[in-house]
Amino acid sequence: MQMTSSPLLCRVTLDTPMNRKSMPEADFSSWTPLEFLVETFHDWIIEKNRPSSGSLIQVVTTEGRTELTPAYF
Repeated sequence: MQMTSSPLLCRVTLDTPMNRKSMPEADFSSWTPLEFLVETFHDWIIEKNRPSSGSLIQVVTTEGRTELTPAYF
């Protein structure tokens, strides 16, 4: 039986061509690259470093470096 998990990612600005076109003056170094999320979701699918179901995960990108941290509200 496969286990399911439902972590929640808190909203971020994604680094996409359309976002860059729409906001050319923005600081792209604070935007989250899609590749990071693709790799993260892949890891979670294969149960590598997958957070507990119901976890709130904050994606933080600063100066081009992205990390995942628990979100506290």
